[in-house]
Amino acid sequence: MAKPDIIILVLQEKDEHYPHSTADYAVEFTPKTKIEIICQDVQFNQIVKTIQQAASTGRRGDGKIFVSAIQEVMSIRTGERGENAV
Repeated sequence: MAKPDIIILVLQEKDEHYPHSTADYAVEFTPKTKIEIICQDVQFNQIVKTIQQAASTGRRGDGKIFVSAIQEVMSIRTGERGENAV
């Protein structure tokens, strides 16, 4: 039984700030997007390329792509493991 090999984590923040004021101080929040994708090795390059093309604006805050290996996947409800659990 095959198991997913890679997790792709994309963190993106917009190049804009939204000031929110309270009586004593102003707080700036920067909206962020987090995407987690679990895929097989053979899908990796195409997924990364697609994310880069879709997320790139050429400006600061386009984001980062983090890649990690998956050791095991298990469904809590069914107990299935590997590819069947995804």
